[in-house]
Amino acid sequence: MSKITETTRTVKVMDFVQEYPPAVLISETVLGPGGRPRLFTQKIQVPDADLWVRLTSEVNKGETISVTVKTVWPNEGRYYTALDGFTRQEAGSETAAPQRGSLEAVGSLT
Repeated sequence: MSKITETTRTVKVMDFVQEYPPAVLISETVLGPGGRPRLFTQKIQVPDADLWVRLTSEVNKGETISVTVKTVWPNEGRYYTALDGFTRQEAGSETAAPQRGSLEAVGSLT
């Protein structure tokens, strides 16, 4: 049986990637080793066609949004990460403070 984790965080939309499945390139500032702020960029697949249409029609590059990312950790093979949902930030809201977390790589998206 696979383990599924879900995370929600505030990110900046860097680009929309037109491939199959489509993806969104996001970035956020995290606290790295020694407490130094570091830019972390991630490509998140968006396999849900309706979610992709909504994302590309409601959000522009450079905007800050809150994303929910679901990761499926199978017992065997590679993990899979996909966008599960998003919400737009209210006008005038501040970007979240850097989040403390590990920057270690855990697998491949392909």
